[in-house]
Amino acid sequence: MNLKPVLLCASLLTTPGWAANITYDTYVAHKNGPAMTGQLYGLAWGVMAANGVMFNRTGQKLFCIPDDVRIGSDFVGEILDAEVKRSPNSRILPIENLYMGGIMAKYPCPTPAGQR
Repeated sequence: MNLKPVLLCASLLTTPGWAANITYDTYVAHKNGPAMTGQLYGLAWGVMAANGVMFNRTGQKLFCIPDDVRIGSDFVGEILDAEVKRSPNSRILPIENLYMGGIMAKYPCPTPAGQR
């Protein structure tokens, strides 16, 4: 028996309804819960993986985080908070957009992606 479809269905059933489109306000309302912590870890490591793949394929990164920075849900929260403080109207955007913009602003690379 192939368990992948069963596991996929189970994960969809256990995902909170608010997790479909998480804005900053939704994040704030649920930030201390285990489901949001899991969402933030997934967001952080997914973005890190995408940055790594981009570097492997193009030799360029979207952002350059120092090696001593600890990535976790608190880190993501700090980036989100800073981005909303920088641009208050951005609180209506999905947190993925906020996080990517915030991490690129906080940790720019010496040569931005797309420039040689």
